Amino acid sequence: MAFNNVGGVVTLAAGAQTGWTFSFNGGDRGAQTAWPDVKPSGNGPAHIAFNHSKRKNGNGFTEYGVTIRNVGGEPGTHNLQGGGFS
Repeated sequence: MAFNNVGGVVTLAAGAQTGWTFSFNGGDRGAQTAWPDVKPSGNGPAHIAFNHSKRKNGNGFTEYGVTIRNVGGEPGTHNLQGGGFS
């Protein structure tokens, strides 16, 4: 299932990065990917996603993670979009 515009909007300076974690109430949704849902501004910020991860604790609670970096030359804002593999 796809998701868009999830989480609070984050502003990243040029070259800055931030980590995100997300879950589906702890349920295991298989392989998931997340990307920056970049918001329009300036000359068009460029954010990339990397370091995708999946963690599951001893109780079976599943959490996903991703790191987003602003590779553009100006500040830009984003939250998350993504989904699972079918």
